[in-house]
Amino acid sequence: MNYENLIREDLEELKNIAKKQKLVRDEKRIEFLILLKSGEGKTQKAAGLRVGWRVAAVAKDLADLSAERSSRSFRENRKARIRETVER
Repeated sequence: MNYENLIREDLEELKNIAKKQKLVRDEKRIEFLILLKSGEGKTQKAAGLRVGWRVAAVAKDLADLSAERSSRSFRENRKARIRETVER
């Protein structure tokens, strides 16, 4: 996967965001993105391990993110279908 293009923020912006984080958890999340964006972490698993996450934790975070995106997509699609029905 080409994370350099998928992650919108540039490396300097991510580094500045990382410096402002107060929680270690959030610092690790930003560091994870930096590793992917820079290419130092070739995969999400590799980047996760580099920031100290266990593989199971990385898989859970990715599953949670996927579930959140699916839920958001479902809600947006449902709203669109309701609007279509009302407009008819």
